[in-house]
Amino acid sequence: AYGGTGRFFLGYEPRVYFEDDGASAPVAKSEEAAAFRQWVRDVANAEVDAERVEALMASSNPDDEPADAFVEEAVQRLLALAGLPSPEELPA
Repeated sequence: AYGGTGRFFLGYEPRVYFEDDGASAPVAKSEEAAAFRQWVRDVANAEVDAERVEALMASSNPDDEPADAFVEEAVQRLLALAGLPSPEELPA
């Protein structure tokens, strides 16, 4: 409904993490970030900067390291950007 596939990865893309191109299709980061931005607008009635969302997304380049040491940190930052509450189970 928002364009894109409705999926993206934080940390590592499965195809990079497992060193298997068949583990996941490459992600069009800018398209997915724009779709996420629209979804947040519709669902949470909030504005999120698509470029900041895209910066959190996993790279398709196997030589790139994620910005966060733990994916939970990236999830926390994504939720904060979107103005969404963090689940109790997610460590602070």
